[in-house]
Amino acid sequence: MLTATSKRVAAASVVSAGILFAVLVFSYFYDWTFAVVWTGCLAGIWLAVRPHERKRVVSLFLILAGLMIASVAPYLLLISRLGATTGEAHFMATSHKPDLFRLTELFGVLIIALIGFLISRGRVKSSDPTVVFTLACAVTPFLLFNQQILTGRSLQPFHYEVFIGGYTTVLAAFVSVILLWRSLTATRPAVARILLTVIACGAVLSGSAEATLMTRRQLSGNRIRDDVRPALLRLAQIARQTKDGSLDTKSVVYAPNFIVASSIPTTAPQPVLWAPYLFVFPDVTLVEDKERLASFLYYKDVDFNNIDHFRLESLDNEQSYYLSSLIGRGRFNPRLSVNWQPIATDEVREALDYYRNFVATFDRTKASSPLVSYLLVSADDPVKLSNFDRWYERDEGERVGNYILFRVQLKVRRLTSINNA
Repeated sequence: MLTATSKRVAAASVVSAGILFAVLVFSYFYDWTFAVVWTGCLAGIWLAVRPHERKRVVSLFLILAGLMIASVAPYLLLISRLGATTGEAHFMATSHKPDLFRLTELFGVLIIALIGFLISRGRVKSSDPTVVFTLACAVTPFLLFNQQILTGRSLQPFHYEVFIGGYTTVLAAFVSVILLWRSLTATRPAVARILLTVIACGAVLSGSAEATLMTRRQLSGNRIRDDVRPALLRLAQIARQTKDGSLDTKSVVYAPNFIVASSIPTTAPQPVLWAPYLFVFPDVTLVEDKERLASFLYYKDVDFNNIDHFRLESLDNEQSYYLSSLIGRGRFNPRLSVNWQPIATDEVREALDYYRNFVATFDRTKASSPLVSYLLVSADDPVKLSNFDRWYERDEGERVGNYILFRVQLKVRRLTSINNA
């Protein structure tokens, strides 16, 4: 758009950029907000170092801005219709605190310093489009992580670091190295070759290490997801076999394994009793999510007896996640909110009291809200479900792969009558 030699190419580039932005708007929140900030950085730097193009560049960015606004408008309309607790469920935090020491920002400082050094030595020109592009990528993370200074709102900023900032910074670093390599090639070709070799080896080793570590970390969960897929496909098939031909989106499924529960919505249309990300759905309040989690744990015969309030680190990962979720969603992960606070002993006590009271007062009303229609359990890893069987009766079950799918129904209330004849 900015380097085109003809008006036709520039116009086509503007329209293409607008279309790509529209795709980002309806794909991922952190993608399109990054695109807005990066485009602003690019425009600002370009206008600063190439003032002779100001009239043409301003007109191009105004057209692009119009296309971007046209894409965001319907998105904001949809956002306005979300549930009242959506912001809370997504850990929207109120804060004006600066965030200046993330790894992507520190690398950005090094990149900016390197570009500044090359400019001062006359190795590159500040008006070079490649230099402007690199500086925009290096500066963008600072604005992304510190926009709350002005807006007062912060929404899980670690997503920018994991999914956007890291790639942007690496891209800026890569281009910076190319610029440095070109400047060294003319004066010190041997040093340039060594530098390029070291960076290439480092990239290969870093990518291999990340792939290996993440694969090992996710292996057990991915095996469970692969293993349960035939059963989920069976659930999807059953959902299409209703008497009136409509899709069954009301029969609730209870899966005691939370990894299985979180996988159900990706394949089958039936809702789940509870899953780790249930709370982010706009029609589920945090209160309802907490009650469903308590039911999930009760049916699974989970108890938190003999927990030392001062030694929560002794709990295994699953117990720790369940307990922290009873305290408050997101409390297990300090990265989710800039206002995160460590879990206090009083909070643990309140959560345990809530769960004990929930179990002690569990009745037919709670058992039927929501009413469970299916039970999905592993055939190789049986789970104790005495509490569930107290309220529901199962059929003989259907074996699907390594899982058993039971159709269940709430037990009929047994009334005792006395005949005084």
